[in-house]
Amino acid sequence: MNKKIVALIFLSLFVTFAISPARLVKAAAPKIVLDMSHGMGDKYVNYIAGNLTQWGYIVVQATGGLNSSIFSDAQFLFVGCSSS
Repeated sequence: MNKKIVALIFLSLFVTFAISPARLVKAAAPKIVLDMSHGMGDKYVNYIAGNLTQWGYIVVQATGGLNSSIFSDAQFLFVGCSSS
């Protein structure tokens, strides 16, 4: 009797994992846009972009203005201001 119960448990676990396999998909890296067109000085931009890239973010420096292609798939917009 015990062997039948154990076999039934293993069979149910096998069927559960066989029917609905968990697929591991690496998530896309978050995209951050740095708006350079509003007078943000480039004193710290390379430092900021380097750190964000090292942490796994995709960093786009928007120097020619902002449009829909720049914002596609972006999760964050960083707008600096001039230091003057």
